[in-house]
Amino acid sequence: MTIVGLVLLIACANVANLLLARASARQREIALRLSLGASRGQLIRQLLTEGTMLAVMGGVAGLLLAYWAQGALWSFRPPFLQADAIDIQPDLRVLLFTLGIALTTGLLFGLAPAVQASRPNLVTELKENPSAPASSRRLFSLRNMLVATQIALSLVALIGAGLFLRSLQNAQRIRPGFDMDRLAVMSFDLGAQGYTEERGRQFQQRVLEQVAAVPGVESATLASTVPLFNGGFARTVFLEGQDASDRRSGRLVQISVAGSRYLETVGVPLLRGRTISTRISRTRRRRS
Repeated sequence: MTIVGLVLLIACANVANLLLARASARQREIALRLSLGASRGQLIRQLLTEGTMLAVMGGVAGLLLAYWAQGALWSFRPPFLQADAIDIQPDLRVLLFTLGIALTTGLLFGLAPAVQASRPNLVTELKENPSAPASSRRLFSLRNMLVATQIALSLVALIGAGLFLRSLQNAQRIRPGFDMDRLAVMSFDLGAQGYTEERGRQFQQRVLEQVAAVPGVESATLASTVPLFNGGFARTVFLEGQDASDRRSGRLVQISVAGSRYLETVGVPLLRGRTISTRISRTRRRRS
């Protein structure tokens, strides 16, 4: 949202500068209106209305772009997100937010050009050659300040985008400790499908056998979570000598239920000890 707000400020500064340039070209027209009896308030309301209409048109164009781009945005989602995990369809709240932002920016960034354009030098503007180009004679004029602000904000956005891309490249070079280039993940929830424990075990065994028989598959396994997945089960663990009756003295740790050949399938190198096997799992289950 910070980056979005920064881009919005850049666009608003750009449009405000364009409105100032347009008002400079209309100085003779505005001077004529004032000399014929129009008040500054009427001129400010007219110019504010024009700026607000531009902002509303920009908001409508943004909404159309959002409807068009949501499919492209959803195609970049992480593979563990299901089709119904996040709803990115624009709703009434998005419409109201866009309308509010359009009206607010139109009033705020259209007010300064409207106020400045409504106070021309009547004598100079009415006598001056209308074909002569209008130029700002002051170094710290509003137009120059808007240009400087736009350049400064654009530089901040550019540096931020460059740092983000560099951080993303560095993150992609990090080796997480497992083989992430040749892994494929498939998820299913047997409990939600009404499977009993016995039917679930049979189904899992059939899945393992069929997947392992696919050409090119070197190893297959089952697990409750995948590596680096934010979630899963948690249990309280007590160190030796701690009071197990007081849960506050324990330590909450994340656990994962893994089947045989898990380390081989994931590609985690075994430095010490032994791998997970079906025999060890059954022995521990009998002891428990």
